[in-house]
Amino acid sequence: MKRFLVKSSGVVHSLVRYLRLKMISNKYILRKKVLEFGGVVLVYVTSSGILKVTPMEAFEFYIWVFEKNRTQPNWSDFKITSKVGNKIWFSAMYSLFGKKFSLEGVGVLSPERFIEFRIEKIGWNILKANPAIVRYALQENRGTTLVTKTWHFMFEAKLKRAYEWAVAFQIKRHLRSSFRADQLNLKAWLAKNVSEETKGYVINR
Repeated sequence: MKRFLVKSSGVVHSLVRYLRLKMISNKYILRKKVLEFGGVVLVYVTSSGILKVTPMEAFEFYIWVFEKNRTQPNWSDFKITSKVGNKIWFSAMYSLFGKKFSLEGVGVLSPERFIEFRIEKIGWNILKANPAIVRYALQENRGTTLVTKTWHFMFEAKLKRAYEWAVAFQIKRHLRSSFRADQLNLKAWLAKNVSEETKGYVINR
């Protein structure tokens, strides 16, 4: 078992658990880490795909997706309440296990690098925001863009471990579905902004 040291509020905590699951099916890789400390469980879920556009175009595409409230699995009513520089304040609704709850936070927009939504308020007390993070990392990949979507979130450690895995798998499914939504949205965005010769596509991994 690996051990980690993390500083929090001036105190060094030893993370007592490290779990990793890898499942490979049709280029589909699931990684989940559960780190338990201070009575809270941190869960990390990631999924990646390739967009056949440049990182800057990918950045502009995702901003368009959120600003226009385009279809995203389990997201709805995404609203930008204010914008200053490269930061936006937003509110949205998210659905998990059939339950719909509110999210509020700040988005940081960094062209050619990442888009990060720091969720500072979650309308479901099982999940905690300290903050929870949804991050889109954009990396140049031989003329295309490798997009890695990651969720970092927390909930009470007293919940059963099976629930931790259920939440991780559910969010992983949402991430995979979001790439399928990207396919449709990218076609619409390219038709509007890019010539026919540079049309792209998404490969789900």
